[in-house]
Amino acid sequence: MLELHDLFNDYASSLKQDWDQKPSHFCRDNSGEMYDEIMNSKNIYIFVAEEKNKLIGFIEVQKISKLRKAKYNGVIERLFVKEIAHAFYEKLGFVDAGKTYKLVIF
Repeated sequence: MLELHDLFNDYASSLKQDWDQKPSHFCRDNSGEMYDEIMNSKNIYIFVAEEKNKLIGFIEVQKISKLRKAKYNGVIERLFVKEIAHAFYEKLGFVDAGKTYKLVIF
């Protein structure tokens, strides 16, 4: 799973002009403990897509409470699929946006 996150980081980096084209190992090297926390959380969910027993995509959803509506909403934190899964999403009507965005708050 952490390797797939590194592939997502590589894709995001490849959109920048100054990308050094070195594969990322950041998540695999630094996020193991946090990954374990997420997997044990009741407010964060990770769903994966597999093909032939290999991970080809994931979506990370955070459960957010909405007190004024007395219910929960899901916020998509991250969604990534390898090239091989694009045809599946296109059949569902998704359009390739070709970009990634992030909001850095902290």
